[in-house]
Amino acid sequence: MGSPSETTPDALDIVADVDKRNPGHDLQESTDGDRWLGGSTSRGALALDSPAARPFAIAAVFLALLLVGQLVFHFRTDIAISAPLLQPPLAMLSDVLGTDVPLPRRVEMLSIEASDLQVDQERKQLLALQVTLRNRATYAQAYPVLELTLTDTNDRIVARRLLLPDEYLSAAALAEQAFPASADVDVRLWIETREIAAAGYRLYLFYP
Repeated sequence: MGSPSETTPDALDIVADVDKRNPGHDLQESTDGDRWLGGSTSRGALALDSPAARPFAIAAVFLALLLVGQLVFHFRTDIAISAPLLQPPLAMLSDVLGTDVPLPRRVEMLSIEASDLQVDQERKQLLALQVTLRNRATYAQAYPVLELTLTDTNDRIVARRLLLPDEYLSAAALAEQAFPASADVDVRLWIETREIAAAGYRLYLFYP
């Protein structure tokens, strides 16, 4: 390696050749560049505050509000659960649109606490079904559909029936139209079997 005072002529020659072939250019002031940086060009792009752009801005705001309104309407039940103070305005919005706020349908918050199925001793073709339903949620919910399945001695299905709320609820419960929060509901129902040889049963609840 040479001393610091030594230089490489070939390297200096290459640099010199490059400088000769591509001479440097001084930066020039450009009024066009100033206009571009300021937000306009010589082609005359529309500014956001120009009269011609206002209809587009209004349309964009309107579409955004429409989207928000659709989301609120679609999730109005969930919003009413998470923010009870918003229930009155949501109900008013639903009234304006000719609908209502659907009751929550969270089946995981419902349970069958007890059930019993007995054959009527006087009328052998009648079964007496007794069920206790519980809503563990802290808010009212819609009543579920009950599915009653009758089985034989080999646990094979011999009959199945869906019981709607207006079939198994009492008149008082139907008048409330909602499964109260943190409450139990007792169900007693007579079911005609029509000579079905049933030895057992299964009972489920669900929302259609």
